[in-house]
Amino acid sequence: MATLGHLIQPGDILTLQSERTANKYGHGGDPIDLPAGARAIVLRINKPFASQNCHYVDVHFLDYQNANGTPVRGGNWHAGTFTEYWGS
Repeated sequence: MATLGHLIQPGDILTLQSERTANKYGHGGDPIDLPAGARAIVLRINKPFASQNCHYVDVHFLDYQNANGTPVRGGNWHAGTFTEYWGS
């Protein structure tokens, strides 16, 4: 299981640092604007390239759902979208 140092690991609750749009690439449903402070739980962390120091973080936003009732999920390459990544 990959982690981002001691800062972020699966099961952690994170908060968005700034407003973002989920589903804007056609995944999951219609685009949904998520405000800064939206909470998400880390589902998994993947380090796909051994030679690079980048991680992909998959999350499930806790207080949001798609129109069909499924959870709003998202991902981010460097985890920099999340306040906790910056140690705040």
